[in-house]
Amino acid sequence: MAESVNTKDAESVENTTGQDEERAGADGRDRLAGVVRTLLPQVSHEALRTGIAGVLRFAADQQRILDVARTRLDAAVTGSVREERRAEPDDGTLTAALQGLGVNGDRWWSYRRSYHYYGGDDIFRLLRLFGEALRGITEPVPAGRLHLALPEQRCLRAMGWEDLPTLSALVALRAGTAGTGDHHREALDALLAELDAQELAVLDPDHWRRVELRLDQSIFEGPGAGNYTSTGNVLPLHGGAFVVFPFGTDQHVDGGRVYGALFHDPSGRFEAPAPYTLVSAKPFVTGRTWAPGWFTAFRSELAARGPAPWFPAAAEEFARLTGITPTMARLVVAGVPMTDDGKRPVPAETLKAIGVKAADVGVARAALGCDSVQFANSGVWQAVLSALLPAEPSGLWTDGPDVAAAAEVFNRRVGRLTPLPEDVLHDAFRSLQHTAWWKPSDALRGFLDVAAEPRLTHDLNWSIANGYYLRSDGDGPGFGTDILNGSVALAAWLAHRLPAGDPIRAVLPTVLTAIRERLANPHLLVSLGIRVGLESFRRAAGAPTETGGDFVRYGAVVVSTRDDDPMPVVAPVLLDPAGSDPHLAALFAGKRPSPGETSLRLVHDQRFAELLADPGDPVAGERDEDGLWWPQDPARSVPDLVGEVAERYGIGEDAAVIYLMLLALPDPTDRNTASWTGWTKQRGGTARLRAARAELAATDLVVEGSRSRAGRSLFLPGGWAHLPQPHIPTERWKVPLYDLFDGEEAALGVIVPTGPVAALYREAWRRVLDGDEPRLNELEVPRPSRGRR
Repeated sequence: MAESVNTKDAESVENTTGQDEERAGADGRDRLAGVVRTLLPQVSHEALRTGIAGVLRFAADQQRILDVARTRLDAAVTGSVREERRAEPDDGTLTAALQGLGVNGDRWWSYRRSYHYYGGDDIFRLLRLFGEALRGITEPVPAGRLHLALPEQRCLRAMGWEDLPTLSALVALRAGTAGTGDHHREALDALLAELDAQELAVLDPDHWRRVELRLDQSIFEGPGAGNYTSTGNVLPLHGGAFVVFPFGTDQHVDGGRVYGALFHDPSGRFEAPAPYTLVSAKPFVTGRTWAPGWFTAFRSELAARGPAPWFPAAAEEFARLTGITPTMARLVVAGVPMTDDGKRPVPAETLKAIGVKAADVGVARAALGCDSVQFANSGVWQAVLSALLPAEPSGLWTDGPDVAAAAEVFNRRVGRLTPLPEDVLHDAFRSLQHTAWWKPSDALRGFLDVAAEPRLTHDLNWSIANGYYLRSDGDGPGFGTDILNGSVALAAWLAHRLPAGDPIRAVLPTVLTAIRERLANPHLLVSLGIRVGLESFRRAAGAPTETGGDFVRYGAVVVSTRDDDPMPVVAPVLLDPAGSDPHLAALFAGKRPSPGETSLRLVHDQRFAELLADPGDPVAGERDEDGLWWPQDPARSVPDLVGEVAERYGIGEDAAVIYLMLLALPDPTDRNTASWTGWTKQRGGTARLRAARAELAATDLVVEGSRSRAGRSLFLPGGWAHLPQPHIPTERWKVPLYDLFDGEEAALGVIVPTGPVAALYREAWRRVLDGDEPRLNELEVPRPSRGRR
């Protein structure tokens, strides 16, 4: 009977190194018992099986001793040294190689992405744990045994195994991509080989289910109840069936506990082992399936050809089909849609291979919303990347990624996006992302199709909750304080960022009309974002207009009486035509204007409407060859002032143009002034620009020097406002010109004109004519206008 059992089986089970023994001792004994059970089914007595396993363990130990002695003798006789087996990649290497695919860490039902930067081998141990259970090598647990009574399988924390159906495809795509470094490629190839060896590369959809299993509460109560705690492990059953219980998936329900689990059953019956009862079962393998041997063939191609070449046209086509930005399309086609760890950016070699700048990666990801629930928690990226692999393994080298299939998955799961100019989108994120009101990419797309954007067309009923916060009782997205602030800030920024004639700038009047229509909603309340002392405000405000059960209203201002320091809100429908109310002055006495108050005032301001409107044709000069022109160019918007400045100071008109931009605009960097004038696009334009700056620098109208983040070398004399990023620092003399300035802070997160640029030039020049010109002896920061003009 003993001859029926190969000691090599026992040796392979028992052969653990010193560092593995502590963790693998119990696992090894279980596997050896499984070998005895499989090869000697006629032995049914448990004690006899244990005795046979003990004899086999002793034989395996003796065989190892003999093997080591023979190896040493052979080496001594032949003078040769046995080639060492190549070390398997450790968890730290694999984690780094898999970064961005969303499969690292403990993500079962909790959607966390934790990383393991240590030199352990939990990932490979987990593969073998699953593989041995799948092949029936692991000893089935006795009937009635709970997973809670089994030792914890720490390796289950190593990866997010809800992505197991797409894991092999993700690993293959990353391994075959030209931008993957050789060290990571070798690790990924080894991982793919192990998945194949453990029969986990291709999953049979009929053999896997995602289930919920219930245990009755009586198991945890009474004299015989065990002191169970939630743990992660594998519950091996008969015939290659097993249940995986990830960490932290238990829920307490009436009369028991429910556990989320993964159930593998080759029979397809998925009968819950007693005392568990099946609550629900859902398909686990739901996406693309692969033919047996596909990944083996892929590895052969990779070994023979090396990484697949980069196909730039594939990324361009993916961007065209989905509407995402070209930068994001390159990242997706290269297999790196998410960088899960800010401390480990996309490798420089990858970015170089696919033609992406490091500074654009974070902006591209944020613009698309890669960290949102829509992407991070739904398996969208895993499905999209899996679809990039062609039907034939060799296709990745001959034809490139299957971007049509991947785009179909993206558009079905996410929806095709409205394409946006990448430079405008990236600049918007850099300038406005810190405001956190309305994501710039979403707002831009909403601006381009106002009629289809519910946040600009759908009214909600708002009320004060707990004295501090606003809540709506409507379903779905709609208009509120954040959309008001985000829309006004973005509209003002776009009017300054884009030239007249740009198609995005052309929609701004429609956006303003939609905002004004929403402000007519009698159930709209706008948060002012400040707290006030209730009693002191009531004394200052006088008699209330209306008193309710838990609020008082003073004109358009509504204040909760449920707390001593509530956050007042405004009912916009009750504001005067200028967007104000006498009681607002009592609220903001000695305080900075809030974003909500600033937005409401601007929406009612005719000057703001004129800023967003089409500027028409230039007063002088012409549009450029694309039909565009910049009102920031004084020569085309206020040519009369250019002549006045030139005559007053005895300088040329080109120098006067540069001076007016320095005098009035918040961001007259060398790059911006060149863009606004358009001179550098003309023959001799660069020399013309240099000459104008040199002529101006020779006067006492400006000082020449270098200042941090200024982007220019000419400055008005006087104080300097050190604005924080992303704003460009500027002269203090200009602060009163801008409604959006408050001290040295931006009330709406942007510092741009809120009226026509031509009017701004005239206001700045009038100050000069009135004797208030920039001076070196300026020491105090001018108090900004509160903007109630």
